[in-house]
Amino acid sequence: SNLFWANVAVGLLCTLVGFGFAPVLSWFNHDDRLVAITISLSLTLLAGGVAAQHLALLNRQMRFKALAVIDVGSMLISLAVGIGMAAFGFGYWSLVGVQLGAAVSELMMAWACSKWRPQLPKTGCGTRSMLHFGASITGAMLIRRITSNADNFLLGRYSGAYALGLYSRGMAFVLRPLDQFLAPFDKVFVPILSRLQDQPERYRRNFLQIYSAMALLSFPIAGLLLGLSKPLVLVLLTEKWIEVAPLFAALSLTALYYPLACASMWLLTTQRRNRDILMSGGAISLITLVSVVVGLPFGPMGVALALSLLGIFVRLPVQYKIVGRSGPVRTTDLWKVFLQHLPFWIVVSGGAYLPQLLFPKMIPLIQTALGVSMGLFAALILAWGVPHYRREVLELLEFFKRFLARRRESALNENASQKSNPPAKAQV
Repeated sequence: SNLFWANVAVGLLCTLVGFGFAPVLSWFNHDDRLVAITISLSLTLLAGGVAAQHLALLNRQMRFKALAVIDVGSMLISLAVGIGMAAFGFGYWSLVGVQLGAAVSELMMAWACSKWRPQLPKTGCGTRSMLHFGASITGAMLIRRITSNADNFLLGRYSGAYALGLYSRGMAFVLRPLDQFLAPFDKVFVPILSRLQDQPERYRRNFLQIYSAMALLSFPIAGLLLGLSKPLVLVLLTEKWIEVAPLFAALSLTALYYPLACASMWLLTTQRRNRDILMSGGAISLITLVSVVVGLPFGPMGVALALSLLGIFVRLPVQYKIVGRSGPVRTTDLWKVFLQHLPFWIVVSGGAYLPQLLFPKMIPLIQTALGVSMGLFAALILAWGVPHYRREVLELLEFFKRFLARRRESALNENASQKSNPPAKAQV
């Protein structure tokens, strides 16, 4: 309950900061419309604070079905709100409606799925240590959030709305699939690793198996995004947005490091390494800001290339150095996984691009379908043709089979326990 009220207070504070920042943002971008937009979007911060503890409890209880319902349900509701507002002529306010609809629907569904209700705050409950740890994570994430939006902020100011529109579409096409890819791993395996803190060897073994699985999946995705950048843009956005294609290709390089960089942060979170969390967040923010400043004189393409290349050659090494300097998983372990699976990105991107070379005038939808098929076929040949990869794939399949079997057994035992020992109302 104390944590709930702390989250609400932080959410309210951030909302008030958003209110106060609205005129500054409007002045900086020379657009009076941004005042009302910023004030409206700031309300999502308060909604997030009210929902945070319920979502955290669902995640800790590993109720992934409920979390999936919340994620998908809030997305569908926000989509319906946006389409409805656009159909009735609300223009750009329909995009604001999407964000508000997602935040409010997530809040309502989180409270509906989690039957826990907060009590009034109390003292002497041992909350201080949790708040200290949470403050480290929040501080690091806040710094990263601010700098991660520096590209949009500065491009809109110095290159104009048109350039920003092209860049934001390319970035959305890359980051949104990657975020959807990361979310299930994050929700499932962070609680598991947290419970293995006192078993270093088992912790290391499980993490590296998960990390290898993510590399095996994310590198082919990155290869498909690069190889199919042009036909994908034509299929999803039509010919009017063809200028997004080179930006999308440049930004697709972030898919090489982004999933693995995010997953490496699990080591800091699950080991409660507060100082390293803040250090990593500060380093990532500084590198991101430098990337934007370096690329800004060259427009959207310059920013896209700077973010991608500095991310691979600077951000990832720095992050690996910080997260691997202590604990059971070392920096060399992380690099070994990355370099071992890099050939999948190479063969998949080449296979996906091949139909465009062979059939340059083919319909983009067919080019995309052929590219996906050939890219994945190339990955399959590599995985089955190289003994090391074949053995690793079989081991990962066995690992996930055992994991799912344990989850089913745990769920059955929990249901049986609840039926035989129903909790008293006062305890609930």
